[in-house]
Amino acid sequence: MNEPDERRARLLRLAFGGAVVAVAAIRLRHCSELTANTADLVRHLLYGLLVLEQGLGAAAAPLGALSDAWPPTPWIGLPYNYPVITLGFFSGVAAVAPTIFFAKLALTAIEAANAVLVAKITEERWLGLLYFACPASIWWASREGQFEPLQNLFALGALLLLRRGRIGGAFVGLALAIQVKVTALALLPVFVAILWRQHRDRAGVGGAAFLLGFAPTALACLAYPAVSQVFSFSAPLTYNPYFWNPWADLFAWNPGWLIAINEAASYGVAALLVVLAARSDDRVAYVAPLLWIAFLKVHGNVEFWYVLVFPTMVLPIADARARRLLLCLWPLLDVRAFLQLIGGPFGYLSPDLGMPNALTPYVLPPGL
Repeated sequence: MNEPDERRARLLRLAFGGAVVAVAAIRLRHCSELTANTADLVRHLLYGLLVLEQGLGAAAAPLGALSDAWPPTPWIGLPYNYPVITLGFFSGVAAVAPTIFFAKLALTAIEAANAVLVAKITEERWLGLLYFACPASIWWASREGQFEPLQNLFALGALLLLRRGRIGGAFVGLALAIQVKVTALALLPVFVAILWRQHRDRAGVGGAAFLLGFAPTALACLAYPAVSQVFSFSAPLTYNPYFWNPWADLFAWNPGWLIAINEAASYGVAALLVVLAARSDDRVAYVAPLLWIAFLKVHGNVEFWYVLVFPTMVLPIADARARRLLLCLWPLLDVRAFLQLIGGPFGYLSPDLGMPNALTPYVLPPGL
């Protein structure tokens, strides 16, 4: 490499490193703020504390049935309605520091790890930077503390292991991702197809590992109805900012201009997926993103932060150009996050969390 090329490479490395540091600084600032649009993180932390004090069985009871002295908490009349790996994660967070800041910091660290996994899977580090710098990820993970990064961590790790022929670890990882949020099930057909095509002689290993990966849920069911609570209480709202019919009564506070942008972006991505799949020799790779976009368009309870898992759905696509295009379009699926980063929170705002700042630890009410 001659001197001009070396200088250019050095400048690119410095620019890349500077961008990573700048994004990390922005994320850290948002970690230090109270949540703006949601208060879900409060409920996760309180259940984490409760499980640490009383064991897994405490997840069976609505918080409101246990005490009248909780701080402002959403869905206080419902039992814990997320899978057991999610509950375990927030119990671990609560054991270290039951604060909004630390919970969001942990999720931000996971997003950094996910960005590294994206770079490894695609062999393009700038796509890892794109993941880390995506406004939707910054806002919903580092500001609001939504836990889709945890699902992505297991799904991306599983995909990397599958690419490297580590069948057992890959299918355990996929099972763990499903036990964070069940939408990771959309990846199962792709994983099975890759297993059958490339490692058919190890299909039994993959199947056994997948079943073994659900051991956490099986053990949790001994303490509380971990599965039935997810399916019975996981859709408490009738709301979907991406619903297929823009005139349906599912958009709540969303203004017309935002509905139009979301419809254009989601229908545009759906159409692009169909076209790319039709032109591809590996159409099964498009099953996961097509299933996911169908869920986004038809389900009666969808939130903006659900778009955070989109990269895990498209990364199994082997066509580098198609994969790159889809990842670059990902931020368009949630322009609200970008606008909130620029101009501040708008739309639905969470109620007062009852905390002076994000560093104040939560505690259980007296008597629990």
